[in-house]
Amino acid sequence: MSKFIRRETVRKCAIHQSIMERASEDLEHSGAFDKDDILETLGLKVMEDSVRWDYIRDFIQEDQGCELVPVAASYFKRHKRDEELTSPERFIASGHGKKTAGFVSVTLQNDHLIVHRILQRQRMANGAGTKFREYAEAVQDRRIALGAPPTPPQLLKQQ
Repeated sequence: MSKFIRRETVRKCAIHQSIMERASEDLEHSGAFDKDDILETLGLKVMEDSVRWDYIRDFIQEDQGCELVPVAASYFKRHKRDEELTSPERFIASGHGKKTAGFVSVTLQNDHLIVHRILQRQRMANGAGTKFREYAEAVQDRRIALGAPPTPPQLLKQQ
């Protein structure tokens, strides 16, 4: 049975605090932080799988009042600004097996990444709505085929 680290425990953990401090410094200087770079700098690469980046991200967002967007490793490699503007989907850690390599703070300089991320979330929400409607229609068809009364329309509406 696996044991999950609770939020309060991570908040008090000296290792996670040092990682948060380093990430905050990187965000202050460059507007982004690379997870691997932070772990290498602090000499914590062996603990890579034990670090709760989801909590660290939440804590930084809460403490600094900012929004962080997950980015892929390609964001931290040398690339032209035009590439980032024309195809932001290459740099956002979402889809096609891209792993989150770090986070970028939302600023005016990288608003194209944020706009693309918002559009991705909207498409995901629309997709979930479409799947819900398809499922509800399939259930309704099945009930009618079995001779059961149809489901009331108010129950078929997505909430």
